[in-house]
Amino acid sequence: MLDDYEKIIHSVDPNIKVFQNGNIEDFLNDTDVFISYNSWSTASMYALFHKIPIIICNFFDFDDDDEMINRGLALECKESSSLIEKLENAVKNNPATEEKISAYTDRYFYKSDGKSAKRISDSLFELLASKK
Repeated sequence: MLDDYEKIIHSVDPNIKVFQNGNIEDFLNDTDVFISYNSWSTASMYALFHKIPIIICNFFDFDDDDEMINRGLALECKESSSLIEKLENAVKNNPATEEKISAYTDRYFYKSDGKSAKRISDSLFELLASKK
């Protein structure tokens, strides 16, 4: 519920905007910290690639195997009472270093060199040629 999140955030600073709808790319330029309940969303990936600190709120201990947390790309927050501390830590020291982002990208997206479409096309042509 949006109201619940707004109450939590506005207790810290009533000027902070909380969004529920919209294109994530429209919000990232004005974002200091990205907060989510898991890292497998597209929005989390965008935040990572924009080098925005990420906090994964796991208040109900749903998943102990979050890759961004395991790889040191995001901070985990298991207690709502520690959210302020996590926010301060994330702003002061983003855990997602260039090296960690690169290793994650290579592992899950193969390469971030901008040539993925060419590799796919080449592979398709090779597959078609082998079928003749």
